Amino acid sequence: MSAARRTLYVDPGQKCTGLSFFIGETLSAVHAVRAKSLEGACLGAAHFGATLTQWCPRKVVIELPQIYAAGVQKADPNDIVALGAIAGAYAGVAGREGARWLRPAEWKGQTPKDIVHSRMVDVLTLEECKLFDGLKIPRGLVNNVWDAVSMGLVDLGRMK
Repeated sequence: MSAARRTLYVDPGQKCTGLSFFIGETLSAVHAVRAKSLEGACLGAAHFGATLTQWCPRKVVIELPQIYAAGVQKADPNDIVALGAIAGAYAGVAGREGARWLRPAEWKGQTPKDIVHSRMVDVLTLEECKLFDGLKIPRGLVNNVWDAVSMGLVDLGRMK
């Protein structure tokens, strides 16, 4: 019998990077790495190396920050540079297996976040939902964790 695949999903953010860890197709842990600055967010990735050792993922999947056409972009376009630096910092601690990159359109298409997050809740088991109870972050920052979980659910075929 082969060991279950262990996959970490990362949704980089300037104030909060969301992480979800799956063993096989089961959500096993969620984590939020909060930061007050770009430097803090990148240092958070470096310090996260200890948790990587504990979780031992065989694969790390990171959302690749994307520039959208004028009028579609909701945030300051300069933020993409910071997100790229944060994503790169996580790729740097991904280990010898390296990281795989997913663009937002590859896992959620054009579906609005509130619909994606609603689908996520519908798919998760009660035990998986309880993993969020330990997160002590403001509601405005939990979106990155929800995105990391949703990305994993789509990538693993549990959610469309």
